[in-house]
Amino acid sequence: MGTKRTSALLLLHLLAGLSATAQQLDSLLAVWRDPQRPDSLRVEAYQDYIWEGYLFSDPDSAFQLADALIAFAKEHDYSKAEVVAYNLQGSALLLRGKYAQAITLYRKCLAMHEQAGNERGMGSILGNIGNILLNQGDYPRAIDHYQRSMRFCEDAGSRSCVASALHNLGNVYLYQEHYEKALEYYQRALSMFEELGDERQQALGLGDLGAAYSGLKQWDKSLDHHRRALALLERLNDKRGMGTALMNIGTILADQGDLAGALEHYQRSRALAVQTGNDAKLSRIRYNEGQAYAQMGDLRKALAACAEALDLAIEQDAILSQKDACQCLYTNYKALGQDNKALEYMERMRVLDDSLQAEETSVKLEQMEFAQQLFADSVARAE
Repeated sequence: MGTKRTSALLLLHLLAGLSATAQQLDSLLAVWRDPQRPDSLRVEAYQDYIWEGYLFSDPDSAFQLADALIAFAKEHDYSKAEVVAYNLQGSALLLRGKYAQAITLYRKCLAMHEQAGNERGMGSILGNIGNILLNQGDYPRAIDHYQRSMRFCEDAGSRSCVASALHNLGNVYLYQEHYEKALEYYQRALSMFEELGDERQQALGLGDLGAAYSGLKQWDKSLDHHRRALALLERLNDKRGMGTALMNIGTILADQGDLAGALEHYQRSRALAVQTGNDAKLSRIRYNEGQAYAQMGDLRKALAACAEALDLAIEQDAILSQKDACQCLYTNYKALGQDNKALEYMERMRVLDDSLQAEETSVKLEQMEFAQQLFADSVARAE
């Protein structure tokens, strides 16, 4: 069971912060509604209100609330409000697995940041586009975006942005199963997030470190990191993150042969994914459930789970998840003696595999190795 299945992946690094209390949210909303406050302060307060109160728990509402920023931008001739709105809406779409629509909005943000000369903004948005491309299996273009993101983050002197760029580059190595290199990038990023006191990003970093340790079959270290991530996410009341951590723990338990424990964690994870509208994660959870059922010998349940995983992955245009679901369906139809159905999914796997552009990705990773020292020097300057 490949470790790439456990990665949190969609690391958003626009303005990640801690969960806010109801009183804090009310205060932010009051600032937004106060016409006596400066426009910049009102927009910043409303941005934080949406980000901390809705984005991760109710992305659909976050998307709708951001419309008020677009209206505000037009009424007050204040373009910053518009770019903030597109940023929030792109992130809401990303969290729902609507990647094509998210990229469209992120590109609007990127153009506006370029026009304003905002290097920090450009670095952040390029990283988010890279995350979508990575989840779609387009590794070469993801790497291009991450490298550009790193350069802008460095030029802006933003340590949080640099840390996110380092983490994203670690994701590429994780997906290519270069686990030692992934650990190197993740550890550098996590150290910076800890220094910055960014607990949400720390939780994501701990989870991805757990994924890398799992790839190295260091199960105890992997479980420890995922459980630390889960505890931190529970304290932050980040239900989407909790769902991911539970799924990751379930995957390790399955690798160790504890299939009942794995299914219990997957089912808790699935309930949170449904509750928070996390369709992108739901596809992966159903795939993992299918794998567990297959190992238990319940091939009918395995087929049902993996068929649902494939449908969800197609809706999201997530190529890697489609390939994994097809592999599951092929294996189980073959085991049932339904060779024609098995062949159908084998052919679909081949088509999907070609689209992952493995050879070009290998070249890009070699280029990253040559650039590694340059990155290290630049990070040192940012610190």
